[in-house]
Amino acid sequence: MFSVTFATESLREMTDKQREKLERASEMDLRYEYFWADFRLAAGGLGVEEFPGIPVLDFMFCLMLSSQEIREGNAGSVAFTESDLLIELVPSGETLTISRSWDPVAGNCTIAEFLVDVSRFSGDTLEYIARRYPDFQGHPTHRKLMDMLEQLG
Repeated sequence: MFSVTFATESLREMTDKQREKLERASEMDLRYEYFWADFRLAAGGLGVEEFPGIPVLDFMFCLMLSSQEIREGNAGSVAFTESDLLIELVPSGETLTISRSWDPVAGNCTIAEFLVDVSRFSGDTLEYIARRYPDFQGHPTHRKLMDMLEQLG
């Protein structure tokens, strides 16, 4: 089992300055300064882990880039820019081992479960943000994330 969700009610409101700058914001600004929320991650053997105040787009980029690596048989990782936390994702056959830098207990799920849930999470999250902030849909970063999502299948 694998699941990642974000608490939509926790999505921080953009400041007026951010709203004005949204169309001109760089990808890095969008990844690290916009769209912060609380997340939950669950996997076999780990239970449910809560991550308060995480940059949404950066987290999504990390998950989708890891998914691409895993599909190619390589390990992936999710690094938290705002801290030294790291989630490592190591495929072996049809199983994915999930290790966390802050806890020696590893979890697991099938690679298929991981890929399906990352795709679901990314699609739902992008849709939610685009509904809430329609100008985001015209930004090249939105298109880049949508392209990455399409590649996930």
